[in-house]
Formats: sequence, structure tokens, C-alpha cells
Amino acid sequence: SLVALAALCFGATVSASTRARVFARAELPWFGTHTIEGVVASPPEQAAGWRRLEVDIDEIVDGPALAVSARVLVSEPLAEPSAGEPSVRALLPGDRVRLRAKLLPPHGFRNPGAFPRQRFLQGRRIDALASARAPGVVLIDAPPRLSLNRLAQIVHDRVRDGVARASDGEGARFVRGVVLGERAAMSLTTQDDF
Repeated sequence: SLVALAALCFGATVSASTRARVFARAELPWFGTHTIEGVVASPPEQAAGWRRLEVDIDEIVDGPALAVSARVLVSEPLAEPSAGEPSVRALLPGDRVRLRAKLLPPHGFRNPGAFPRQRFLQGRRIDALASARAPGVVLIDAPPRLSLNRLAQIVHDRVRDGVARASDGEGARFVRGVVLGERAAMSLTTQDDF
């Protein structure tokens, strides 16, 4: 019974600290436009014209340096490269990045019955939303943080490149859609068939 009481006290303490963390995050003093630095937390999502990535920030660089610990969902518009320009380098989990962005608290839609976006973001432990300003997300020359996410993304990219070299056309798009989960590569008729 003494062990049960100790476990109950420990659970209450952890619960209270978690509630305090969530409450404190809702009133972060650093919302606004800042230059931030951190580590890419998960594989970035990229489509024509934009990229979205989660960054675990650990420092606000502009003004007096401020150490923070928060996960930020960053949206970045991407310009189409003109002839002769290199395309945007793909970022991997664990890469250290710096960006200038406007930080906002996570928010949901105001329509009754709409998707509970704010709760969804809180479930993914997103503490802030950010919209990257020019020059966008910049890779810092620092050793990457190794993780299983990074390894999985490297394998995913190599398989995608191997499929692109080995095949083209609808077959390659089918393999990318089914094996790699890149459904946007598949034609609409193939998507409807599956």
C-alpha cells in the first residue's frame, strides 16, 4: 500500500508538471518575428511551391541570445529554380537549420464542427507555428544529430532515386506511390484503381 501511495504521488506530480508545461507554452514570451536555430525533427513534407517541416528549436539568435526548447511547425514557400540554378537541398531529420520566421501560437479553425486542428497540433507536441521569411530555411554547417528518423529518410531517398534510375513512366510512379507512399506521383486513374 505504501508503494501504491508513492506511485499515486509520483503520477500526480508528473501530471501537474505536464499541465504546467502546456499552460506555459500557451503564453510563450517569444511569439513574433525572430531568427531561430534548431534541429529538423521529422522528414519534411514537400510539394510544388512549398515545404513544411518540424524543427526542435533550441535558440533564438537575434537580440540577446535566448535558450528555448520548443517544437515549431515551419511552412516555407519555395520558388521554382530557374535554368541553371540548383534545386532546393532536401533536408533530413537531424540537420541543424537557421531561419527567420514569424512565430505564432498553434490555432485551430473557428468553424463549429471543423477539424480540431489545435488539438491535433498539440497532440503532435507542436508549440508554435512559423512562416519562414527570406532567405528561408538555411542548413547550418554542423554535424547532424543521428536518429532512426534520419536513417529511415536516407533509405527512403535512396530507394526513390533507384526507382527513378531504373524505370520511368507510370510504372515508376506506381512503385513510388505504393512502396514509398508518394501518392501524388501516381496518376488519378491509378489512385482510383487502388
